[in-house]
Amino acid sequence: MDTIREIGVKTIYLADGREASSWVREPIKGMKTFDAPQMKSGLNVGQDGRGAMAKGSLLYLTNNANNLVLSQTQVYFTSSCGSISHGLSVMEGEGWRRAIALLTARDLSKDHWVIHKDEYLAPSPYREV
Repeated sequence: MDTIREIGVKTIYLADGREASSWVREPIKGMKTFDAPQMKSGLNVGQDGRGAMAKGSLLYLTNNANNLVLSQTQVYFTSSCGSISHGLSVMEGEGWRRAIALLTARDLSKDHWVIHKDEYLAPSPYREV
């Protein structure tokens, strides 16, 4: 007879207002953007896309979704905007620090069916209570 075996405890949380994908965008909020070459990868420029760059940006962070599903394949830096439009211009200073922190967290996270749809949260000192 099959039995149910406990392998761990899953904590469920609400990410509304604490998403890392919103936190990383705060330094560029309200900045004007312009059309730029649409990168399909680090070496491939596409003809069409929806990404835009901010003046004076260092590079572009493609950051598709705010969960582990696409962390290994659709979170990366390019020299111009990404054609899939889920990204942001990275500015020097705080913008750079936040982009590196989020990219690192996403690259180091290992996807597993239990946490597949878990959301990345803004770091604790930055969260609004």
